[in-house]
Amino acid sequence: MAEKSPSRRQREALRYRTEVLQVALRLFSEKGYHRVSMREIAEKAEFSVGTLYNLFKNKEDIYRAIIVEVADRFEAAAGGALRGPGNALERIRAFITACARVVEENAPVIRLYLTLTRGTALNFKAGFDEEVRARDRRILRLLSDVLENGQREGFFRGDMDAEDLAVALDGLLCAFLLKCIEEGEGCRPEDYGAVAEEVFLRGALAPVHGMGTAKECPCT
Repeated sequence: MAEKSPSRRQREALRYRTEVLQVALRLFSEKGYHRVSMREIAEKAEFSVGTLYNLFKNKEDIYRAIIVEVADRFEAAAGGALRGPGNALERIRAFITACARVVEENAPVIRLYLTLTRGTALNFKAGFDEEVRARDRRILRLLSDVLENGQREGFFRGDMDAEDLAVALDGLLCAFLLKCIEEGEGCRPEDYGAVAEEVFLRGALAPVHGMGTAKECPCT
């Protein structure tokens, strides 16, 4: 059965919601989260305050929507790469490239997130944290499955748990990409992604003839 198309009112609400998120992100980035009010967001988006409250419960709800939207993009990009064509090593490399691209395209949101979550700037509800963490767990499970396939294919060391490898790669990649975000303009996430790839693969490729000698990669 074909999925029912959204009504005109639903399309308008979606468009209004998108406009509010764009305006709010710009204001949060320029002035800081705590210096922006719901009234100012409404004025800049050219909506009444009542219309804004019909779309979002409060300012925290707007921030949450901004972050969840980017988390969705991460999950879609990472999942697409890990489920894509090629052998396990090719898909791991595609995953790293996809994550770097999402970071580059959403740098203002990630910078805002870092600003508000380091220290005691905000105390968001556990439900919101869980919503984002659930996406992270799904990516890690998929990443672990691909790495396990890579172990069977002979690309990755078989003496290490695939879940541990997934956590290691995820943590390494996040650390490098966040370092790039903190450096600001001029930093290219894809360059740091390449560094993370090099560091991870040199430690994870299956040794063939003694310590540190890796199986020849068919993708290079």
